[in-house]
Amino acid sequence: MVQVLKADVLTTAKMTTCVKISQKITENCKDINSGCKLVFGVQSSTTSYVLGCVSVSEDPVKRLNYVHTLLPGGVQVLGILSADADPVSKHRDVLNCIDQETSRLIITVKKGQTQIDSVHEFSADGDCVQLQWTLEHIDLPSICVVARTRCQISLAFPLPEKGKWQDSLNTAIENIKTGIASQSTMFRLEQANVLLCSSGCYGLPDDSSIHSLVDMVGDENAIQTRRKEKKQVTLLFEVYTDMCNGCSEKVPSCSPVISYKTGPVKVTNLLLNLDTVTLLPTSAHISDVSKGLSVSLQRQLVAMETCISQHSKLKSFVKPKSYHCKPLLSDCVFSVIYPDSFDNKQLELERKQLHECLCFALDRPLFRRVNRFTFPGSHDNTGGYLVNVHEHVPRSKVTGGTMCCVQGSYTYHHYMQDRFDDNKWGCAYRSLQTLVSWFRLQGYNDTEIPSHHTIQQTLVDIGDKEPSFVGSRKWIGSMEVSFVLDTLLGVTSKILSVSSGAEMSSKGRELQSHFQTQGTPIMIGGGVLAHTILGVDYDEVTGNIAFLILDPHYTGAEELKIIVDKGWCGWKGPDFWDQHAHYNMCLPQRPCVI
Repeated sequence: MVQVLKADVLTTAKMTTCVKISQKITENCKDINSGCKLVFGVQSSTTSYVLGCVSVSEDPVKRLNYVHTLLPGGVQVLGILSADADPVSKHRDVLNCIDQETSRLIITVKKGQTQIDSVHEFSADGDCVQLQWTLEHIDLPSICVVARTRCQISLAFPLPEKGKWQDSLNTAIENIKTGIASQSTMFRLEQANVLLCSSGCYGLPDDSSIHSLVDMVGDENAIQTRRKEKKQVTLLFEVYTDMCNGCSEKVPSCSPVISYKTGPVKVTNLLLNLDTVTLLPTSAHISDVSKGLSVSLQRQLVAMETCISQHSKLKSFVKPKSYHCKPLLSDCVFSVIYPDSFDNKQLELERKQLHECLCFALDRPLFRRVNRFTFPGSHDNTGGYLVNVHEHVPRSKVTGGTMCCVQGSYTYHHYMQDRFDDNKWGCAYRSLQTLVSWFRLQGYNDTEIPSHHTIQQTLVDIGDKEPSFVGSRKWIGSMEVSFVLDTLLGVTSKILSVSSGAEMSSKGRELQSHFQTQGTPIMIGGGVLAHTILGVDYDEVTGNIAFLILDPHYTGAEELKIIVDKGWCGWKGPDFWDQHAHYNMCLPQRPCVI
């Protein structure tokens, strides 16, 4: 008998009339010739947003349980994606595992292709209704409000003399989940004096929408979008719950209760640091918020139980810790639980399982600790440097071209930063620092951004420079940049050369290919100047081309508006290059690791 899982739907009486599918999902259905994948996403009052897909294992119920521990509250499995001619008959067992309260979608694709053919809704009575659908980029902040809940919960469970301690752990976790789901649990919005629980809201009218909470959050906790269309915030909640599980309902709620058992017993005590994410549709009612937060906590408790069970021994229990990651290849945030004491090498198999489950290629790190997501309004790990400056510049003036840009995040490094005067000689050093920051922020390594001294010492250590080079003001070029990347990061590079700046226009196709396949920033040096290329917009028919340049020669403060308005980051035409200077480009290659 198949167990039907509850999908924790936030709002009731949903009737999907339109389905919006993330463009990124097409990358994950390239290999689907038979069988099916699960699709997950967010449901609003009338629209289902499909954010990604999941591979299906032999045990669909087990896979669904695992997937739900990765997904934020408010995100659930919505249906299947299949290339079969009759997906209902062939995958009815999988469809029956999905909660009937959701709009169980059937997305069909053409076999051997990535093109979506149709979308249907599988009703409770077995009928299929065709739905309107679009394939588009889904901007998560425009459809959801992000809520984050952090709290500490004490976990205590006995160690039996005989039998598995995992059973005692499971009982303790289930008791905590029961307490979290009860009416005694309340959530307090940290940024305002509002209390939420399943029975009501204190501090706002009961008929309020989630926008009322967003409006109460001060601007100091928000960031503005590029066009300043709306405020992006992360709602931060504290948790208050009754930990006296199993007490009689006749006991007044204000009475202290002490539980005890007689007899010798060994008890393990762990302090769990829960840190959950909930994605609340912008159409959500205020009464939906506490349910979504409760679901997130319960999911993470299950994930932490699995982590403790899999990685602990009887006399040595691991401490689980949560990390939130938003891979570049996805429109969704995922929450993963790792033992706090394990290093990246020990977690490689676990990351591989995550990649395979979520249909991500095994060619780049997506779920390392350093890949953790920076929430709107929170402090990041970039050391105060500006991140992804190019996202704020106007589009290039090339019409009909194909724009290809750096994939992922980097920090902008330029003259006079770090209280170090390298004006007129350190441009290539700064470009190298930007390249290193890209590999760091993508999770390939945790190497600190090298100083000028470290760069010079590295070149001396490998025999490329004389000892007198350390502490000097001598320039470096693309070759030296590639040597340092190889030595410090283990990253190889391709060197692309042109005999003059006039030839740069002929490299449009090669630069496009680099940004499409590698996605790393490029250091270019020619004459007495060095720059960083972040993208290219190239029209193969007309030959028109523009280069997205990040200029390390800027000497001012970290003022984004000045940097963009003055062209320190922006699109440049072919005449930007010295038409008579020789140029070498260093194109770093991504290591194939997870």
